[in-house]
Amino acid sequence: MNKFFLAMLSAAAFTFYGCGDDSSSVETPPESSSSAEAIKTGPTIKDRGNLKSIKNYPVAQYKNIQESGAEGFAAAYWDACLPNCSDPELFKKFGTDPYKDRYGASKSCSVHSYEIPAFTLAKGSASGTYSAVPNACGYKTPSQGAFTCTDMAPVAVNDTLAYGFAAGYSEKELLCGKCFHIQFTGESEYTKTSTTPSIKGKHMIVMVLAQGSDGQSTQVDLMIPGSGNGAYDVLPQMVPNDNTKWGEPYGGFAAECYNKFGYDNSKPQDIQECIREKCKVAFDGEDNLLEGCLWSADWFYGANMPKHRLEEVECPQYLVDKYKSTINTEADNNFKYQNDWSIYNPGDFVETVE
Repeated sequence: MNKFFLAMLSAAAFTFYGCGDDSSSVETPPESSSSAEAIKTGPTIKDRGNLKSIKNYPVAQYKNIQESGAEGFAAAYWDACLPNCSDPELFKKFGTDPYKDRYGASKSCSVHSYEIPAFTLAKGSASGTYSAVPNACGYKTPSQGAFTCTDMAPVAVNDTLAYGFAAGYSEKELLCGKCFHIQFTGESEYTKTSTTPSIKGKHMIVMVLAQGSDGQSTQVDLMIPGSGNGAYDVLPQMVPNDNTKWGEPYGGFAAECYNKFGYDNSKPQDIQECIREKCKVAFDGEDNLLEGCLWSADWFYGANMPKHRLEEVECPQYLVDKYKSTINTEADNNFKYQNDWSIYNPGDFVETVE
């Protein structure tokens, strides 16, 4: 077993209920919409860069919670799958109306990195029955499905504070749209490494974008590009770079670098530089993913399963704006089910049912 142990995400917990099918693809996107208010797909987001947009938001201050926060730890992954906080079935499971109690469904993106609907009418439905758009993970043709939006990669606010998204765990309550303040203790949950002490005292605010039931309630799985493609390995669909070696499926670039330089006896700067080099090769031309991957080296130091203290907090507006779907703004819609979202272009009308 790889020494760089990261909590493996349960495929059942983080994929949609009945995602994917073998239906034939839609041949061409529609030129117009039949809805009263025409809805369009979003603009491209892959080249915006989170480091640019974070400057437009105020910086909140967070107290030290090393003594008061609940004890937990953080794993990491970026499987590029559609997070299940886009799925109306997950909200129904907990009897929650996302448009009254939360920030609504989380947004989803096409393989080309622009926003598409989070959910549509179910296949064959004319009204009232909805399903999440097909998840790239588990779909017959992954490139035709929906992915994690690249601007959900973590970003440094300053040297001691960062924002990001994460998976959380609970069987009792809906976590989607909640935010948590975590402060790192400088210790590792499992294998001790030379880099983890470097983040002691740092703060991170994470917003829950995916929810599972097979982990600890104070565990968060940080969404960090380059931290492992997982079982479905669909990230190369979004970033078709033939020169990239993606590292360990669970652990990614950091795991590879620790295997090369050692865990407790390695120099932190060697681990950082190793991760940086892999990030630059993998995500050349992908600003959001590149910045998020470099963040894992520069701000996060490639920390291995770091322990933290945790408390629930109000969500920063930056994370809310990244999380919310701008297409699914209400609980109901008349968006037609689509087999293939890859044929849509930014700004195309979303096809609707009369």
